[in-house]
Amino acid sequence: MLIIKPAYQILGGSSVCFSREHFCAKPLSLLRTSLLSLAGLAYWLPVSAPAAVVLDQIGGLTSADSFDFSSLPGPSPSQFFSDFPDSNVTVLENFTVTSTQLTITSVSVVFRALGGFQDFSNLEGYAVNVFSAPTVASNTLAGDVTGSLVPAGSSATVVSPIIDTSGQHEYGLVSLAAAFTLPSAGEYWFGVSAVGDHTTIGQFMVSASPIPPGTPADARLANPGEGFGVGPLSFTGNHHAYSLTAVPEPAGTTLCVLAASWWLRQRKRLPAKNR
Repeated sequence: MLIIKPAYQILGGSSVCFSREHFCAKPLSLLRTSLLSLAGLAYWLPVSAPAAVVLDQIGGLTSADSFDFSSLPGPSPSQFFSDFPDSNVTVLENFTVTSTQLTITSVSVVFRALGGFQDFSNLEGYAVNVFSAPTVASNTLAGDVTGSLVPAGSSATVVSPIIDTSGQHEYGLVSLAAAFTLPSAGEYWFGVSAVGDHTTIGQFMVSASPIPPGTPADARLANPGEGFGVGPLSFTGNHHAYSLTAVPEPAGTTLCVLAASWWLRQRKRLPAKNR
C-alpha cells in the first residue's frame, strides 16, 4: 500500500491511501485527490532529464589540441563581415527532430581561424541561424525558423585553441549557450558563423567532422552575396564539426501522464458505487 501525503496535507487535509482492492479519499473526491498528489510528486522531481543529443559530428573531441586536423579534408568558410558583406557565408548542416517544441540549449562547433586572425576574444560573437530549407539561406543568412547572435564572452566558451605548426592557423572548439525552440517535428538546417570585421578577426572556417557519419555528405555553403564565386548555394563535399543538444520532456510531466493513465485503468475496474 502506498501512502501519499505531501500535496494533500499542504491543503490541510488528511492522508490519502490507495490499494489495489480498495480506495478511500477523505474528504476530497478520488480524482481531485489523485491529481493533487501527483502534482506534489512532480514538484519534487528534477525539472528535466539530462540533455539529449540531437546532432553530434564532433564526438569525443574535448579540446582542439586532442586531434590531428591535418588528417581531415579542408574546412569551409563560415563568417559574417561588417566590412565585406558579399563574403558573408555560413556552413549548413541538416538534422531531424521527432518531437514538437524541442528546445536546443547548446551548440558546439570546431572553427579554424586564419588570414589575420589574432584571438577568439576579438570576435563580436557567433551568429546561430536555423532554416526550414537550404534554399532560404541562398537568399538571406537570417534564419527563417530562428536566429540569434551569441556574444563572445561568458556565453561562448573556447576550449583549448591550438596553433598549428606553421603558426598561422588556430583551431578552437567553441561551445555556445544558445537557447531556441524548434516549433515542430521535421528536418531543419542550421549554421554557425563567426561575426566581426575582417581586419580585426581574420577569417573563420568550420572544420570537417572528425567522426563523419556513414552517409553521403549533404552540407551546403550559403553565400547570397556570391563573394566566393561559387554561387549562392553549393555543396561543401564534407560533414562538418557541429553538435546540438536539447532539453527533453520534463520528468514531472511524464510521471503525471503515466500515473493518470494508470488511475483511469484502475477506475474502470471499480464498481460504480466506489467511483
